[in-house]
Amino acid sequence: MGCLKILVKGVLRGLGYLGYVSMVAEELGIKGWGKYVGDAAEIIAFGDDITLKEFIDRLTCHETLAIVNEVNVEKCSSDASVLHEAFYLIAG
Repeated sequence: MGCLKILVKGVLRGLGYLGYVSMVAEELGIKGWGKYVGDAAEIIAFGDDITLKEFIDRLTCHETLAIVNEVNVEKCSSDASVLHEAFYLIAG
């Protein structure tokens, strides 16, 4: 199982973006969490490589009013690799 840290930048807050992220994560079986950090969404996602690629593709080509300007992806650091049972949204 892989772990990715995804930072999505753009006009996201108040436009249903993190709700969409959570819905897609649940649909694909992605575990982890997402939260807003300033004008970006920070997402930690656990899954197999093929599913994580599809997840990232759907974060970029989404079904919300949000404007995604940039998506940065990197592997999680070793301290982030805690297994989760679901995908959670963190208030912020």
